[in-house]
Amino acid sequence: MNKKLDGFVIIDSLISIILITVGILFYIECDQAINNSIKNAENNLIESRNKYETTFK
Repeated sequence: MNKKLDGFVIIDSLISIILITVGILFYIECDQAINNSIKNAENNLIESRNKYETTFK
């Protein structure tokens, strides 16, 4: 291959790796945020359930 085409392939590969990495990091961040939200909702539900059960005993 000529030198210009080799450089294009290398830059194209680097851009692809960067985009894939950014996508993975975004996915991980969203997954953590969703899991934290679920944990908070679960804790609120448990707390409310405990208050409800102690009120009507």
